[in-house]
Amino acid sequence: MDRRQFIKATALTGSSLTLASCGNPEYHLIRFVPEDRMTPGVSVWKPSVCPLCPAGCGLTVRVVEGEAEVIHNNQLGVTKMGLAKKLEGNPAHPVNQGKLCVRGQAAIQVTYHPDRIGHPLKRAGARGNGQFQEVTWDEALSELISRLDALTEANDQKSLAFLTRPQRGLRGQLIAEFAARFGAPSPISFEFFSEAVLRRANAFSFGKEQLPSFDFGESRYVIAFGADFLGTWNSVVSQSIAYGHMRQARPGVRGKFVQVESRMSQTGANADEWVAIKPGFDGMLALGLAHVMMKAGLRRPEAAGRAGSLIEGWSNGLAGYGPEEVAKQTGVPVARIERLAREFAERTPSVALIGGCPVAQTNGLCSALAINALNALVGSVNRPGGMFFTPQVNVTPVRAGDRRDEQPRSFEKIAADILSADRSGLPPVAAYSGS
Repeated sequence: MDRRQFIKATALTGSSLTLASCGNPEYHLIRFVPEDRMTPGVSVWKPSVCPLCPAGCGLTVRVVEGEAEVIHNNQLGVTKMGLAKKLEGNPAHPVNQGKLCVRGQAAIQVTYHPDRIGHPLKRAGARGNGQFQEVTWDEALSELISRLDALTEANDQKSLAFLTRPQRGLRGQLIAEFAARFGAPSPISFEFFSEAVLRRANAFSFGKEQLPSFDFGESRYVIAFGADFLGTWNSVVSQSIAYGHMRQARPGVRGKFVQVESRMSQTGANADEWVAIKPGFDGMLALGLAHVMMKAGLRRPEAAGRAGSLIEGWSNGLAGYGPEEVAKQTGVPVARIERLAREFAERTPSVALIGGCPVAQTNGLCSALAINALNALVGSVNRPGGMFFTPQVNVTPVRAGDRRDEQPRSFEKIAADILSADRSGLPPVAAYSGS
C-alpha cells in the first residue's frame, strides 16, 4: 500500500466512524423507489431566499437528485427527490449581491443536522420539565383537531393562543385569517432579539412602523449608536457591502465612520473613531449634538419637522443639552461633542443609526426618538446617503368578529373555508417556506 492509498483508506474509515456516531440509531428503511430506477444526478442551481434572519438574502441552491429518508403512510423509507447540497449567495439579488454570511452558509443544516427536530413532539411530563416524546403526524394532527373542536363545542374559541415568530408575509396573513375565522384572539408573535422599540420610534417620528434601510454607500459621514451593523445587527451582508462602497468605491471620497458604544464590538473595531459612552446615555449625546448644530446656526429647529417636535425643548434649541452638561452625563469630552456635531452637519450626506444595547435600556424608546430627530435635522430621511423606508404591501387583516357563523364550525370546515376563500388581488403563492 503506497502513501496515497493509505491516506484514502484512513480518511474514509475516519469519516464513516464520525458519521456513525451522530444522530439516531439505524432504522429499517423501506425503498419506495427501486434501486434500478436511480440515476446519477446532475447539479442544478435554483434560486431561493435565506430563512435564518429577516434580512432575506437571495440564495442559489445546488440541488442534486438523490435518495431521502421520508415517512410515508407511517412507514420509514427512502425515496428519490431533488436534494439541496450547497447554499451560495445569489449575484442577482439586490440585498446581498452574491454574498452570504456564515449563518446563511450553515442554513443547510436545518435540513440535514442529526439533532434537528424531525417529528412532532408532545409534552411527556409536567409543564416546564422539558420532557417530550415523539408522536406521528397523524397522532399530532388528530389531537390538535380534537382540541380545537372541543373549544368550538364549548364556545370557548377565545382560549386559543396562536404563538409564532414575526410573520410579515402571506403566511402571517393566513395565520391571522385562520385565527379570526376560528374566533380566537389575534396571533401572538415573539422575537427574542426584537426590534419593536425601533419600529415604535419610527412610527412616532416618521409614521412608518418598520426598520429603515441605510444608504451607507453614498454617505460621507456615519454615526452608529450601539448598532453592530457589521457584526450581528439588521441586514449584515447588505450593510457590509454598502460600507465597503462608502470606504473604497468612490475615488477621492472616503466616508468617515464613528461608532458610539459602551463596549467595543466588531463594528467598533472597524470605525475611524470609537467613542466610549456611559450605558443608557446615547440619546442624550444625540441631543447634545443637535444642540450644538442649532446653537451654531448650522441647522434650524424646524428642519426636523415631526421628529423634532416629539422632543421636549426642541423648538428652543434644546437649551438643557449644552456640551458641558452632556459631557458630565455621558463621559464624552466637550471638545469631542462639538467637533462631532460640526462634522456631522457639514459632511453631508450623513446619517445616524441606533440599535442593540441602547434600545434595550429602559429609556431605549427615548434614545431612538433622539436619533430620529438628529437624522431629520440634517435632512437624512428619504435622501441618498441617508435612510429610507421600504414601501410595504397593504394587506388588510381579517379581524375576529368580521365573519361569524351562527353554528359552531369544526376545524375541517374552517380549513376548507380558508382554502376556498377569494384571494384575488393578492400575489399568487406557490409554496410557503418552512418555519
